Parts: sequence; structure tokens; C-alpha cells
Amino acid sequence: MAVSLVDKIMPSNIDAEEAVLGGILIDPIAIKRVANILHPEALAITVHQHIYRAALALHSKDQPTDLMNITTFLDDHNLLEVVGGLTKLVMLVDRTVSAVNIDQYALLVVDKFVRRELIKAGNDIVQLGYETSSELGAILNKVEEKIFALNKYKEERQKAIQPLSEYCGELWRYLDEIEEERLKTANYFPGISTGFYDLDDLLGGGFYRGELIVIGGRPGSGKTALACALGYNIASLPTNGRVLMFSMEMPGRDLAARLRGLQLNITPVILEE
Repeated sequence: MAVSLVDKIMPSNIDAEEAVLGGILIDPIAIKRVANILHPEALAITVHQHIYRAALALHSKDQPTDLMNITTFLDDHNLLEVVGGLTKLVMLVDRTVSAVNIDQYALLVVDKFVRRELIKAGNDIVQLGYETSSELGAILNKVEEKIFALNKYKEERQKAIQPLSEYCGELWRYLDEIEEERLKTANYFPGISTGFYDLDDLLGGGFYRGELIVIGGRPGSGKTALACALGYNIASLPTNGRVLMFSMEMPGRDLAARLRGLQLNITPVILEE
């Protein structure tokens, strides 16, 4: 027996919504994996929307989305009792084992949301068909607008699912370039060579742009000497490497003496008070 569309319940996945919210509460970085995938309106339960909006607000301020912070945020905005109090938040935490699959749960929530939007658009199109007082051309334009509006969800879903494959493609191309260069010369390093081949090997090919390398050691173990040697080697590269060196503890004359000892073919510029 066919069931009337009016009698059907709108699609939703409450378990997935609770899993997403619970994952956000127990894992401080989990929200980064779903913030660009899941919008508050995609959650079917209004209470869940309030909790998720609170998490997004905290995340936008670089604050952790743990149980204490979200509870405080909701209480400050007079929403704690609306969502069911601390009991509701604790229940979400208790029902969640981990946030490992939180991005997949978010996609399940979005899937049901898009289906609800599709049903709403279908109902609107049906109502437009009954508007006999309007011109057919105007009705068809409205129908097209509603269909095109649904396409954005398809594009967002593709963006959420495909980035990993795109990154893999870029990675393979990068590795192919490295392999080609390696075949040309046995001493090829993809990064900026330190001048010490063993160190280059440990660093995965030398220094890379955007990295912060910390040299640690006991006093008098040669940290500054190594830094000077690295600077000398980089400045001596055929690519005319440039090095800027600061020292918080060694006088400028001592640094200049070390650099001269390395026979660096530049004039050190010493910045001191």
C-alpha cells in the first residue's frame, strides 16, 4: 500500500548529529574537520543547531570546544536551559566513543539535509504548478531557480569528498619531479642544502620554506658554531642563498670573528644597541 507523502517523516539522522556534537565536545581539534562541511542549518534538531553554533563561535575565536567552554557559552547566551541543560551535553559526551570518523558522520548529516531541501523544493514546484494566474514563463524561471539552488549542495559535497585525491595527485607529481632530478645527479636534495649531507638526509632533503628548525644543546656544545656553519654553507650555494643572523647572547664582534673564520665572502652587518 502506497504511503502518502504528507504522512512521511522528513529524512534525518539524529544519531549522526549526536556523534558529531559529541566528537566536538571530547576532541578539541575535531571541529576543524567538519566546520567547512557542516552548516548549522543542516542539523535537523534545533537544540543541536544551538550547540553546534556555540562550538563554531568558540572555534572562530581560537577557543577550545570542550564541555566546559560550550556550557559556559550557552549559559552566557541564555541557551543552556533551552538545549536541555548540562545533562544534554553530558549525554552527548557519554554516547561518543571517539571523534575518529566525525567527518564521515558530518557527511551523513548533510546527506539527510540535502534530501529535506529536495523535498521542500519539490513541494514548492508542485505549488507553482497550480498558480494558473501567473505566466508559464515566470513559473518555469522560478522552477529553474529552485533546481539550480540544489546544485550548490552537490558542489559542496564534491569539495568535501575529493580534496584528498587532489592532494595525492599533487604529491605524486612532486615525487616524480624529485625522482627525475635524482636521476640527473646523485647529490640532489629537494630542499635547501645545509652543506652536511647526513643532516640533509635526516631533514628529508634539507631546509624547506616555512619551517622552523630549532638547534638544541647544552651550553658550550657548539650551537652557535653550527648555526654559523649552516649560514655559511647556505650563503655559499650556487643559487646565491641569503642568510640573516641574530644573536641574543653573543657580541657582534664574536660573530664577525666566527664568520671570518669560515672565510665567508661577505661583510657581516652587526645590529646592536
